[in-house]
Amino acid sequence: MFRILFFSLSLFLVCLGAVLYFSIFREIDPAAYQKLSQENLLLRSHDPLSKFPLHQEAQEVQKDLWTVRDGKRIHATMKNHRSRLTLTKQKGKVKGAEQLSEIESTIYEDEKEVRRFLASRGTCSFPSCHMILQGSSGKNVLFWQEGLKLSAPEIHIYDGVQGFGDIRFFFNADEEF
Repeated sequence: MFRILFFSLSLFLVCLGAVLYFSIFREIDPAAYQKLSQENLLLRSHDPLSKFPLHQEAQEVQKDLWTVRDGKRIHATMKNHRSRLTLTKQKGKVKGAEQLSEIESTIYEDEKEVRRFLASRGTCSFPSCHMILQGSSGKNVLFWQEGLKLSAPEIHIYDGVQGFGDIRFFFNADEEF
């Protein structure tokens, strides 16, 4: 009985060893592992964003951005239906561009609303924070800040605000926020 148990256990271990050797440690595995190690080292030693831009897509995005400018606490909220962010690295600097659709944003300074805009689509560039907002199919981009209402097919926001196309400095009844 002991001999049968010992023989069965020995046969089982030999079979298990053969299965493990042929299924896990094949000849191509060391070469494949070496190739993966070299690719990993290559990605770490070089800047991957320079050759391979990073893309991120999202839907129903809501952002809360906080900063301080001239001693004032700035809070920006942004909602959009769809977002596609692309990051690249050029001359040692990371640059980004985010394409947005159905954008609604409000900006507060020290908890007081100071600026709002609505747009069908737009692009925001980083780190310059230059925004290009566009309307679509008869809908203008709407921009409001204290003392200014602006309705135009395209509006650029950077250090200032600039409208393009048929610009109006009032909102129609169907364009109110």
